Amino acid sequence: MDLDEVLAATFTLVAPHLSERQRRLLFGAAARALGYGGVSRVARLAEASRPTVRRGAAELDQPADPRGRIRQHEGPKRRRDTDPGLLAALDRLVEPDTRGDPQSPLRWTCKSTRELAATLTAQGHPVSDDTVGRLLKQQGYRLQVRIGIDTGPVEAGVIGTSKFSYDLWGDTVNTASRMESHGIAGCIQVTERTYQRLRDGYRFQRRGPIQVRGKGEMVTYFLVGRNQ
Repeated sequence: MDLDEVLAATFTLVAPHLSERQRRLLFGAAARALGYGGVSRVARLAEASRPTVRRGAAELDQPADPRGRIRQHEGPKRRRDTDPGLLAALDRLVEPDTRGDPQSPLRWTCKSTRELAATLTAQGHPVSDDTVGRLLKQQGYRLQVRIGIDTGPVEAGVIGTSKFSYDLWGDTVNTASRMESHGIAGCIQVTERTYQRLRDGYRFQRRGPIQVRGKGEMVTYFLVGRNQ
């Protein structure tokens, strides 16, 4: 029996008898002992998320509770308890789009909770977008959004036959949408005409010409902050 088989069997046998924090500490200790690549290796073998393993490794540096208290969960079972594969599936979806120090428990993702919830549900892990947001926060992720702005005329009105809503449409709306979809998470991207309108009161960083779907080449800017 090789090491991976031993670890996987150990996690399977021991983890159900541990508290949530104790499981994290077990996973974190194993990852540290394995060295480079240990976090991903333990996450795979324990069917846990990488942020959980990293958090456990970080908690090993905290002072132990001399009274040995174990926090017990009360109330209804949480989704991650009734669906033990949920966190690992969520982490696999988020990992390609995460940014930041891979060893840090604090990272962020630009995928929306609604998109993640829909994908997880399709994969056999029915979950709401609110629950996904809560799980991401608990696992040390934070969400970052892209914002796109254009300036120009729009058309507006009430649409719908039974459920009414107020909506905007037109080329300006479409261009702003392209600024968002072709932007960078955590940044506000604006068009040339928005830059011309706001440049006296705000600071911008020129991104340069980029190819925008349906628009061709456009010069865009990132909004940096307000002028002092």
